[in-house]
Amino acid sequence: MIKVKRSMFWFVIICLLACIGIYDYTIDKQRNNFNIVDVRLHADAKFWTDNTKSNIYDIKFKLLDGKDTKQITSKKSDYTMKISSSEKQGNIIIKVYNDNKTLFEKGGNINNTVHISGNDSKNVKVELAGKKAEGYAKIVLK
Repeated sequence: MIKVKRSMFWFVIICLLACIGIYDYTIDKQRNNFNIVDVRLHADAKFWTDNTKSNIYDIKFKLLDGKDTKQITSKKSDYTMKISSSEKQGNIIIKVYNDNKTLFEKGGNINNTVHISGNDSKNVKVELAGKKAEGYAKIVLK
């Protein structure tokens, strides 16, 4: 009886560790599908914090007067962008575009999801424009 309980205990522990490993692998694989690269920062930016990494574009600032442009490269042809921003003062405009057309453009406090697919997923750029703005912008790619 004790052997059966001990065997069941170790079986549950091994299954739990396997589930955690599979979950970590899928999350890591999803993050590695994207690359966000600086293209151009043409702005007067003060207290600028750029926490951009793999699949998250994350910018906070006390003053933005100008434009920040980044290019998104994806291994996937279909993906979504969860776009959020908040402006405490001034004006913020987020524009997502490729060589052919503008895929998304909106200003102010934003909470939108944009689906990118097919040929639209090639050479995608994100432009954050501010006019004496304070706030943040965040885009999560999935």
